[in-house]
Amino acid sequence: MPNKKQRIAVFGGTFNPPHNGHLQLVQKIIHDNIADKILFIPALHPPHKPGIPSVSFQDRLAMVQIVVDCLNKKEGAELFFLSNIEGERTETPSYTYDTMIELEKQYPDSTLSLLVGGDSLLHLHTWYMAEKLIENWGILTYPRGDIFASPEAIKKKLKKNWNEKIASLLFQSILLVDICNISSTEIRDDLKNQGDMLFRFLDSGVYKYIKEKGLYKNDK
Repeated sequence: MPNKKQRIAVFGGTFNPPHNGHLQLVQKIIHDNIADKILFIPALHPPHKPGIPSVSFQDRLAMVQIVVDCLNKKEGAELFFLSNIEGERTETPSYTYDTMIELEKQYPDSTLSLLVGGDSLLHLHTWYMAEKLIENWGILTYPRGDIFASPEAIKKKLKKNWNEKIASLLFQSILLVDICNISSTEIRDDLKNQGDMLFRFLDSGVYKYIKEKGLYKNDK
């Protein structure tokens, strides 16, 4: 009997900074047997977030590594991984399609899926090679935003930009997960204003790293 392919959910993002919402999400995906492993991919120059992130790629990479180490320690197994693939590439901007092609070469014996937020799902039609992304790799979507409280509103938006088949496929990609409703932007704003109201939404190791490096203090 052939070995079953390992299922890897590719989780891309700026992770500026990574927070407990991210941790809760990936743990839920593993515990619900949606994927076998999670591969974090910090974005170098995401095309849909113009401008250079206020924190360097290397600092974001280091913070995600802290999160990965924490998650693996909690699970007692190597289920979470960090890839520097974006930092090793020279293209600007870095398109998800190109990244997935490279990951296919690195993980030929695995089945890859792409984990995206609900905001990304609703703008997926604007992505480079969007239809090929959907055809080649499964999409997993975690809800973000009030609109996800209305399934009919989501279906309507998807059908506006996709044919019936793809719209239905994308709608079915939405996961039933309940994660803390916090954004990296809110955390950055709090840190910029020398606040400590939102530190509870950060892994303690990430919070310590931010404080030691003095990150986000000079955000505009």
